[in-house]
Parts: sequence; structure tokens; C-alpha cells
Amino acid sequence: MVQYSVPQQFSGAISDMVISSGNKMPLIPEGKYTGLIVKSELQPTSSGGTMLVLTFVVTQGEHSDTEFVERINIVNSNDTAVKIAFETLAKIAKAAGLASIPQDSNLLHNKPMQLVVKTEKGKPWTDKEGNQREGSDRSVLKGFEALPQVGVGGHQQANPKQVAW
Repeated sequence: MVQYSVPQQFSGAISDMVISSGNKMPLIPEGKYTGLIVKSELQPTSSGGTMLVLTFVVTQGEHSDTEFVERINIVNSNDTAVKIAFETLAKIAKAAGLASIPQDSNLLHNKPMQLVVKTEKGKPWTDKEGNQREGSDRSVLKGFEALPQVGVGGHQQANPKQVAW
């Protein structure tokens, strides 16, 4: 069990919030993939803070079993970093069907959701010997959404119309 404190300003109901990501990930086509969180752990940051590390796995389709890691800076001296972290957690919790950010990350595990994957262009970098290298493109998580509601026959449900009798 991984527990953490949710600051008061983030402890209410979830609303749509901004997401920030950018981790080293495999390259798969951009799109929406069904996936879920399979692991979470707290790790110290180099600046003395704490990050919540969530491991997501794509569960369906050609890219099934592809893993993504999202690092969420939940304790940091920079208030903006903490704000982004809890906005990210709110988006994940909402996609998982929760009404608020849980204080135990295990409550996010095994809840199917849509993972929004985008391609981030590789950036040139310099190796230890001073040689200029080309960066590799990579897939990054750029959003989390609830799965579409599916009705009888596998069709997405439309909003029911009010009928006056």
C-alpha cells in the first residue's frame, strides 16, 4: 500500500485538469489505448521531494503489454510542480471512475481507462565523450480518459432523449 497526503486544495471533487508528462517510453502509434495501472510506489526525488511512480500497461490490441511509467511529483518545494502533480492525479482518478483523489494509490490499480498516447520528437544530446547524438522519438502519455460506455451489441451508448408521455 502506498499512501500519501492530498493537500486540502486538491481533496475535493475532481474537475477537468491539465496533465503534464514526459518520460522515456517505447514508440507506438499515437492514439487512445485501453490500459490500467499495475504498480505504484513512492520514490525520493533528487531535490529532496517525493514522487509517486505509476506503471501503466496497455491491455488490448497490437500494443498490448506495452508499459508506460508516469512520475508524479507529489512533494516538492515548487508549488507549481505540486499543482501539476495533483492535477495529473485528478485526471487519472477521474478516468478510473473515482470521485476524488485517493490517499492510497492502490485504489487506482486495475481500473481500466483510456491512455492518450502522443509522439514526442527526439532532441539532440551530447554523450559523455562530447559527441553530438540524435535523440529518438518516443511515445508519452498525454492524457487519461474514462472508457466509453458500451451498450448492448458493443455499440457506444447515446445520451437518452427525454420523451414526454
